[in-house]
Amino acid sequence: MMAVRRRWSWRGRWARTTAAAVVITVLGSAQVALAVAPAASGWHGLGWDLPPLQTPKSVAGSADRPGAVPHTNTKDDVLTKPAAVAWPGTASATVDLSATTAGSRPPAHAPAGTLPVTIARGHETATDTITTQHGSGQVKVETVDHALADRAGIRGTLLQVTPTAGDTEGPISLSLDYSAFAAAYGADFGQRLHLVQYPVCVLSTPDKPECRQATPVESSNTPKTKHVTGQVTLPRSTNSMTTHPSAAGASSSAVVAAVSGSNGGGGDFTATSLAPTGSWTSGGSSGDFGYSYPITLPAAPGGKAPGVSLGYSSGSVDGLTSATNNQPLLGR
Repeated sequence: MMAVRRRWSWRGRWARTTAAAVVITVLGSAQVALAVAPAASGWHGLGWDLPPLQTPKSVAGSADRPGAVPHTNTKDDVLTKPAAVAWPGTASATVDLSATTAGSRPPAHAPAGTLPVTIARGHETATDTITTQHGSGQVKVETVDHALADRAGIRGTLLQVTPTAGDTEGPISLSLDYSAFAAAYGADFGQRLHLVQYPVCVLSTPDKPECRQATPVESSNTPKTKHVTGQVTLPRSTNSMTTHPSAAGASSSAVVAAVSGSNGGGGDFTATSLAPTGSWTSGGSSGDFGYSYPITLPAAPGGKAPGVSLGYSSGSVDGLTSATNNQPLLGR
């Protein structure tokens, strides 16, 4: 029994000695790790650094007063103040037409005195070049009183261009500034302006139906500058100055009018075409206009085909706003 106890006692002392050595080794390793850890640098000890923050720089300047607030038309102004309208009055001016050579570009427009009109030789081809040589010439431009246009039932303004001297053959380019009467009527009147030509008798007998027959003139409207431009061809010069539309020589002039069309940049006032196969409704308290067009489908193998149609409602689609002007309710 004594031998057995001594053997277990020796083994116990050996186990305790080994455990103590392991503890000392682990603690030593921890101390080495703790001693090495502080050597790491950078952001939170992760070993890398953040880039430096940008430093704001001051810019030299000086104090300045704010400018005046630009004027804008408020809702009250639009509803209570009618737009200023100034129709051209009776006035005249002469404009010299410069000589040109074949193949050259048309010259720039020349102002007709203080009138809202500019004149230049036009181009005879789609390539915007003059094909025929022209000598110098002179034309007389007259603006007609708006009361005469009213008598003729013309909702616009009238101009008369008369050849007075030199070479005035070929197309003449005419540009009218309509900024003074762009808002004479509603629905973007200025943007819908285009040029037409009337018989000369409209100035002396505006009540006759044959004098009210208008011939369209190829023209273009530039809303940004409020100019409508077109080309007219004048008769051969009579070398006589006219002092009144009804005077001798007036028959050799051209009478041009700027009138409104059915469409412009703000919308189209042309009546909507209705097909006999379609159906439409209008009226009611809302003034809504509705139109539907059925689409025929082939029969389905298992029975009837679904009903399909294209529908339009002016109230839900366009809202009868001034931006579209489709199917307006009143006053158009």
